[in-house]
Amino acid sequence: MPHNGKERRGKERRRRRQPKKRFFNKKDIQFYLIAMVLCAFVAAAFSLFTAKAPEVAQKVETDVIRSKVESITGQKMDDKTIQELKKKYLSKGK
Repeated sequence: MPHNGKERRGKERRRRRQPKKRFFNKKDIQFYLIAMVLCAFVAAAFSLFTAKAPEVAQKVETDVIRSKVESITGQKMDDKTIQELKKKYLSKGK
């Protein structure tokens, strides 16, 4: 007896289930994790530099003031004197 497409030797034709496709595969996950870690390092570096920027600017300012005062007066200036000069002359303009 000939069989049609649905039956095969008296049994119903079984459909093979195809495996579910994952939304992300391992390579995608690995790539995104590496990208996330790199972005975290870049963000940490920016954060560190922006936190240190005021200190660096203040140190440069203090060094410039010290060098100018020492060149004019011919004396060595200590940090306390420099802070007094900054307080006396730089706060007036603000």
